[in-house]
Amino acid sequence: MIRRSPALTLIIPNLLTFARFGLAAAFPAVEPGWRTAVLVLAAVSDGFDGAFSRLFHATSTFGQVLDPIADKVFIGAVLVTLVVEDLLPLPVLPLIAARDLAVAIGVLVAVARLGWPAIRRMPPRLLGKATTAMQFALLTWVVYDRSVPIPLLWLTGAISVAAGLDYLRHPHWTRPESAAPGAANRIDATPDLQHPQGDRRA
Repeated sequence: MIRRSPALTLIIPNLLTFARFGLAAAFPAVEPGWRTAVLVLAAVSDGFDGAFSRLFHATSTFGQVLDPIADKVFIGAVLVTLVVEDLLPLPVLPLIAARDLAVAIGVLVAVARLGWPAIRRMPPRLLGKATTAMQFALLTWVVYDRSVPIPLLWLTGAISVAAGLDYLRHPHWTRPESAAPGAANRIDATPDLQHPQGDRRA
């Protein structure tokens, strides 16, 4: 029987997560013809780190915080690049990134009120995962076809706005009412910072 190394099962998902930071930095610099491949690699790394974590129960607080940051840094780098190159109109950015803006504001409020432990627990929400998937689909289309599919744009925006509203209805800057005495530091964090697969990071 092959014995897996506990350290290795934690390192591999984090390496896949770190890869998205590298892909975010590379995206603006690569030739347009290679950008679709960069997007696909980012999506694959996003899926595989979650699948690996589920398979081997490889979770860590570091990965829990790092993974959603990597997702948003990568998506942000792609959006900014496409706006600068006039492939996406600037006014659609708040629509596409509505969920991310809501989460960013929520994180600032939570950290200010409760400290950094507020971002440790990140239970997934369906709309948050759907938003990330739709963002990847829309951006891949724009990069590959160099056009903006209006129906997909509006669908992505609608889901993103719905996810933002859903997040604001279930904020993570308050402690659960049912929390037991002495559990004040066990803060519920934003569901939408969670990995799109909703698996890693606890």
